[in-house]
Amino acid sequence: MIKNLWNGEDNRDDSFCNHNNTPSFSINKKGKIIDINNAFCQELGCNKEEVLGLFLKDIDFITERSRKKIRWRQILKLFGTVNPNFKINMRTHEGKIQTLEINSKPNIKNGKNIGEICLVNNISEFT
Repeated sequence: MIKNLWNGEDNRDDSFCNHNNTPSFSINKKGKIIDINNAFCQELGCNKEEVLGLFLKDIDFITERSRKKIRWRQILKLFGTVNPNFKINMRTHEGKIQTLEINSKPNIKNGKNIGEICLVNNISEFT
């Protein structure tokens, strides 16, 4: 739990990671996927074994343009200037390209930031 240094209260918003019906995943600081929920797998037609342990930029169904965006986002994280909201395009097993609008928040364990929790807010057909 996150402890607020100013008043000692627990201020973590657990509702962000408890969306069972909302596609979500967690990545570590280097961008490796450390957790993924069933809703994400169902929406994109993949299984956990395909993506767990891979770097987000290395998932084979992410488009090349989105891979570049993810690499750039990792660089910006080093400077602390990354935007928590981002979009990536993914190819489903049926061959359709979908745009995922993602909102991320720090993933805090034992008082340390271990990465990000990413919640997919919207999935739409790529235009």
